Amino acid sequence: GKRKCRWLFNTVLRYRPKYILELGTSLGISSLYLSATDGTTLFTLEGDPNSAAIARKNFKQAENHRIHLIEGRFEVTLNDALKKIPSLDMVYMDGDHSYEGTLKYFHQCMTQIHAQSIIVFDDIYWSEGMTKAWNEIKKHPRIKLSIDLFQMGFIFFDDAIKEKQDFHLIDSPWKIWQKYLP
Repeated sequence: GKRKCRWLFNTVLRYRPKYILELGTSLGISSLYLSATDGTTLFTLEGDPNSAAIARKNFKQAENHRIHLIEGRFEVTLNDALKKIPSLDMVYMDGDHSYEGTLKYFHQCMTQIHAQSIIVFDDIYWSEGMTKAWNEIKKHPRIKLSIDLFQMGFIFFDDAIKEKQDFHLIDSPWKIWQKYLP
């Protein structure tokens, strides 16, 4: 929704990734937010031909030429996409919400991660499997910082962070207990 897109856009504004990889284009709304700044090139993968067609129309209507849509299943397209991307500065994973898929595509992307890379996982509490994958990923030895926003999870690799840290930030609409406070 709007909140997720705002988080993505603000992350791009703050960290200025040159190359972004998105797994799961859907209709292309998040793609437009991820690629809204000059100097950013987005490679986005989508497995569903109908969603890809709608996304292409949205990109054309927005006159955004910084987006490269690659259509096909991730297990087929991800390796080639990784070869085309000069530097994996940011990854947004929003296509396969299974335990196995999340871990598989995370490990594939890890082959090109550098100290300034950021990986964002959407829907980290989507299912038991997705949450299990998120909790395993956070333990990876290269990860220096994880931020749990309930709807999304962010991981950072920056060596300037001397001690591994995990933060859990929950937006107030999700804090159900607040309605019971005086």
